[in-house]
Amino acid sequence: MSDDPSQPDAIDATILERRRTFDSLSDESFRWFFIASLAVFGATNSLILVRGYLVFELTGSYAALGSLGLVGVVPGIFATLYGGVIADRWPKFRVVQIGQGLMACFALGVGMLLYFDRLEYWHLLVSAFAQGGIFGMLAPSWQSIIPEIVGPRRLMNATALNMGGMNITRLVMPAACGFALGVTGAENVYFAITGTSVISVLALARAHTTAERARGDAAEIAVGGEVHERSKAPSSLRLMLEGWRYVVAHPVIWMLLVSNVVFTFFSQPFIHMLPGFVKQVLGGGPEMLGTMMSVISLGALSSTLFIASMRARNRGRTVLLGNAALGVVLVGFAFSEAAWLTFPLLLVIGAGHSLRNSLSNVLSQTYVDDAYRGRVMSLVSMQMNAAQLGTFAIGLASQVVGPRWAFAGMGAALVLMSAWFTVWFSPMRRLQ
Repeated sequence: MSDDPSQPDAIDATILERRRTFDSLSDESFRWFFIASLAVFGATNSLILVRGYLVFELTGSYAALGSLGLVGVVPGIFATLYGGVIADRWPKFRVVQIGQGLMACFALGVGMLLYFDRLEYWHLLVSAFAQGGIFGMLAPSWQSIIPEIVGPRRLMNATALNMGGMNITRLVMPAACGFALGVTGAENVYFAITGTSVISVLALARAHTTAERARGDAAEIAVGGEVHERSKAPSSLRLMLEGWRYVVAHPVIWMLLVSNVVFTFFSQPFIHMLPGFVKQVLGGGPEMLGTMMSVISLGALSSTLFIASMRARNRGRTVLLGNAALGVVLVGFAFSEAAWLTFPLLLVIGAGHSLRNSLSNVLSQTYVDDAYRGRVMSLVSMQMNAAQLGTFAIGLASQVVGPRWAFAGMGAALVLMSAWFTVWFSPMRRLQ
């Protein structure tokens, strides 16, 4: 038989590989969910860019950028914990739709303030506070939907494709927002965010899961693997405590949760602090900021396509090595002066972020029981609050020692924590 790759056997193997990469998109409900994800991620990434840009324009302060992240932490923590209970009790799609509708309302409000030239810094703090709470409430439902749509066999593929969709929007939206900020003004970016949030609500109306139960006339609900009459349903506090006890009783799960929060604390603030770094250190404007975020997303997209085809093997070790490599590259970026070096480093940073997010999420979903999935994913969603706390800390550090040293310190800490988890959390290395 010929070794020519154009021969039928080689072509069939290529087709099978592509089918495996995009397997989950054969499910109609996942396709609608994927469309909604594109809209949500587009709105979220646009919001990160435009809000950070506006804050630095209004204040010129890294501490103000950090404070913007901090104000969302308190409502985010409480909302996320309660959001896990909601995810295990109510239809997840409806929870996400309501949350996205509220996000659209706040985006529209900020857009109108900009349009009438009434926006002040405290308006952005209020919107960040409210949106932190809203996102915390819907995040556990959002993260725990995928297994109910595609099942365990397609979980890693669907999660990676979902992350790929996020990175596609990161590739396109930052550049588009940077152009819009420079040409048409920030209010139009906020109006676009409003529109994309509405699109996500409409797309989710077409999706469904086999496990989702209708509200309304249902006489009973399933909680914690048991069936309870609605009148005898346990309290939210009891359900929350049950979820925590479940996590404590399963070392693999709490190990994943702790490592995810720690790695997010040291890696994610990079994205939120980039608007100030671009303007003050690199001397660039919104166009450069958008281009750099798009380059990050290009690296992330390449990583997620690899993960979508990845087999369930050595995933714990890959997470640890990926975080260590990400830390080294962050240190290099902090002191890079030349564009020929900066942009390749951004590609690697994007790939590292995507690797951590995708595999950490997949591993958390793999080892949790369905009855506790929403409550466990609410704890996974705590990484967003960790990112906001990290942003606050890095913002203060940037104000004191300068952004380059703050970024370098963040990368060095990431390397050290990766080494610590590798040595002391040895079961994590063996996770498949």
